[in-house]
Amino acid sequence: VDRGVPLSEALLMHDKWLEDNGIKHTNFAVVTWSNWDCRVMLESECRFKRIRKPPYFN
Repeated sequence: VDRGVPLSEALLMHDKWLEDNGIKHTNFAVVTWSNWDCRVMLESECRFKRIRKPPYFN
């Protein structure tokens, strides 16, 4: 937590990781316990911070 990065930077880092590892343009799944992480919390946090949520989180 003390060395965390802003959400916008974390999303860019994640996107770059997907690209660098040849995953971004393939079929892949983001797996969480429920839809709360990506569909509720991430979506509302991106909306609040006016950050574009990458479509692969839908």
